Amino acid sequence: AVHREKKVLPGSALVVGKETKLKESTEKEPAEAPQASSPKITLNENQSVIVPPDYLPSGIVTFRNGDNLFSTGARHASMGMLAGELMRQLKQPVVDATGLTGRYDFVLYWALDLSRPKLEPEVPTSGTPLPPLSQALQDLGLKLEKRKVATEVLVVDHVEKASAEN
Repeated sequence: AVHREKKVLPGSALVVGKETKLKESTEKEPAEAPQASSPKITLNENQSVIVPPDYLPSGIVTFRNGDNLFSTGARHASMGMLAGELMRQLKQPVVDATGLTGRYDFVLYWALDLSRPKLEPEVPTSGTPLPPLSQALQDLGLKLEKRKVATEVLVVDHVEKASAEN
């Protein structure tokens, strides 16, 4: 049996920096973007995936090239959606503490901190290296602050051993 409960864990809060540079989405409620089974993938000079504008659905999508290069595109996305996407990519709790209630269109090209241990070989880059996530967010007037955040977790109450007959 399992249940969900809130726990306070180390994580990050997405907050507004000195001044936000986000551009509000001009669409009220965009129609779903027509998507092929997969977008035509093009790489920029940094080997980061160029986000095809006609591929973006209403929301956020992140393309990853190798272990540390990311392209995150948003169309009519809330800051809560961005916090959720960052949580998935960083594999740690991230909450929206911006206080921003609008919907925004943006693209972030970023790299994970290269001092972190690698699980896969690094993709060679050429040209100017991509900025770390902190700089890419700062370019939008946002930042991540380390803090303890309330997070919903799944708690396993007990486990029963399966019978040998299965």
